[in-house]
Amino acid sequence: MVLLEVAEIRTKPVSGAAVLLLREADGRRHLALWIADPEKTAIADAINETEPVRPLTHDLL
Repeated sequence: MVLLEVAEIRTKPVSGAAVLLLREADGRRHLALWIADPEKTAIADAINETEPVRPLTHDLL
C-alpha cells in the first residue's frame, strides 16, 4: 500500500473541471483524479478546516 497526501486541487481553465492532485508521502510520483464540484468543495473545506453548515452525506454514514 502506498500512502498518499493531497498536493492540491486545481481547476482546468477551459473546461472548469476540478482535478485532485495526490502525491506519495515519501516519493516523487503524483496521481491526478478528476472530481465533481461537491467533492471539490468537501475536500477543500476539510483542508481549510471549515465546518459545513449541516452534515454532508458521507458524514452521516
